[in-house]
Amino acid sequence: MQKLSLLCCICLLSFSLYAQKEGEVVFKEVMKIEIQLPEDSPISAEELKKMMPSEQITKRVLYFTEKATLYTALPETEEAHNEFSHEGEGVRFEMKIMGGSSENKVFVDLQKETLIQQQDFMGKTFIIKDDEPKLPWKLSTEQKEILGYTCCKATATMEEREVEAWFTTALAVPSGPDSYYGLPGMILEVNSKSEAGARKIIATAINEKTLEKDLIVAPNKGKKVNSDQFRKIVEEKTKEMQEQMGGRNGTMIIRG
Repeated sequence: MQKLSLLCCICLLSFSLYAQKEGEVVFKEVMKIEIQLPEDSPISAEELKKMMPSEQITKRVLYFTEKATLYTALPETEEAHNEFSHEGEGVRFEMKIMGGSSENKVFVDLQKETLIQQQDFMGKTFIIKDDEPKLPWKLSTEQKEILGYTCCKATATMEEREVEAWFTTALAVPSGPDSYYGLPGMILEVNSKSEAGARKIIATAINEKTLEKDLIVAPNKGKKVNSDQFRKIVEEKTKEMQEQMGGRNGTMIIRG
């Protein structure tokens, strides 16, 4: 069934033999924050709304060739505000959103099908690499247009998140924003949902051009871990901070 869906999708798309295989795609990321506070939360829902915005918007860029891609901060873009705090009536509460740092990068080797992430967390840099990070995509014949490109829909589940992606074979590079890749064309939109809220990544511009030599390189400066090890580090650090704050105080870390 999946092979049939893929065949139908590709046949319906207008695929060019001269499809661009080098350039950049500019993306806008919108993280809508919807936090369900526990009953023993040191802060009320109303206090949380006053403390931080309901969404976080960042701009990033994907540099691509037919061999590799690099998703990184857009040059000359302001750093996203990722830390929020509230203090009053004997309560101190902190919230940190991961994902908006200009230090974060995602490199994909399309020939070896490997992914390497550079992630900043609590002032430290980590290099995260897994052997088989590609998602088990389920293809659909649904279509829509993004920036003049006909796109097909694909879905997957990632770390308990439901992911919806829209890709086009007119850009014949099987990659996309953040850690999303492995479809038969460039991913121009991603929608995902988790308990912390909804995240939308949408292409706003596509520039077909020759890139500077050595612009796309794998990040290698930081502590090397796999995704499970990194997740454990985040959980342990969150617990440690909560214990240090004690009482009615608390810390929450959201992975964007």
